[in-house]
Amino acid sequence: VWDGVLGGRRADCILERITGCCDDESAYESTEANRVQAEIPSGDDHQLSQYIYGDEDGGGWEIYTVYPTQIPEAARPAVSQVLATRNFELERGSFGLNPADGTVRFRLHVYVDEEPVVEAINTALSAMRSVAETLRELAATD
Repeated sequence: VWDGVLGGRRADCILERITGCCDDESAYESTEANRVQAEIPSGDDHQLSQYIYGDEDGGGWEIYTVYPTQIPEAARPAVSQVLATRNFELERGSFGLNPADGTVRFRLHVYVDEEPVVEAINTALSAMRSVAETLRELAATD
C-alpha cells in the first residue's frame, strides 16, 4: 500500500503546482496524504468531481474526473457506445462506465517529471465537459 510519499512528494506538492496556474485552484484540497480532490462546475448546473492520486511507484499521478450523476441502467448501453466512440478519438486518457452503479469517469495518468500537472488537470476536465451534455441528455431519456 502506498504510504503517501511520492518520490518525496505529497499531495501538498500537487496543490503547490496548481496554485497560481489553475482557474479553479481554490476548489482543490488535500484530503489524504496521497490524494487531492475538488468539485468543479461542469457548465450544466452540475459539479464534476476530480481526484488526483499519487501512484505507487512514485513516478506519476492518476487523475480521475467523475461525472456527478449516475447513469440509469436503461441508458447505460447508449452511454457505453458514446464513451467507446469518444475513447477511440482520444489521443490520451480514457472514459469508463461502471456497469454496476452507472458512474462515468475519465482517467488520465501524468508522469511527474514529464508533464505539467495543471495541463493534465485541464485536459481531464475538458474531456469530461465534452461529453457532459450528451450524458445529461441520455440519462434523462430513461
